Formats: sequence, structure tokens, C-alpha cells
Amino acid sequence: MKKTFRLRFRIAAVAAATALGLVAVGPAAIAATQSDDAVATGWGDELIRNGWGDELIRAGWGDELIRNGWGDELIRAGWGDELIRNGWGDELI
Repeated sequence: MKKTFRLRFRIAAVAAATALGLVAVGPAAIAATQSDDAVATGWGDELIRNGWGDELIRAGWGDELIRNGWGDELIRAGWGDELIRNGWGDELI
């Protein structure tokens, strides 16, 4: 319960930072995704569009992003080669 509250608080903080237009939203959002199911909260596409796709992939969230339908978004953003290098090419197919 306490862990869920902290995760929700972090996600709310990221949402507030995004709404204010702060540039350094990526690291905070990636920190918020360090818990189970956090990538599935709807922030994957926003992080990818803001250039954090490689960081998410390196943090081990590539398969989760692909399963949640953001594989095409990653490819459009130019992260397809990064996914393949990290072993998620078969997941894309």
C-alpha cells in the first residue's frame, strides 16, 4: 500500500512537471517507472516523444512498452535499432 502511494505520488509529480512544461521531466518519469506495472500507466508514449526511449529500453522496459502497444511509437521515434540491439527484435514482430 505504501509503495503504491509513493508510485502514484511520483506519477502525479511527473504529470505536474509536464503540465508546467519543465524540460527535465524524463529522469523523474523514468524513476517513477521503476516499480511493477508503472510503464503501463500511460507515460510510455510521452517519454518516447520527449527522447527518453533509449533510457527506457536500457532500463529494461522495452518489452513492456512493446506489449502495451508502443512498439510503433518507438520505431517512429527512431529507437528500433536500440530495441533490436537489446534483444527485443522478436518481440516487435
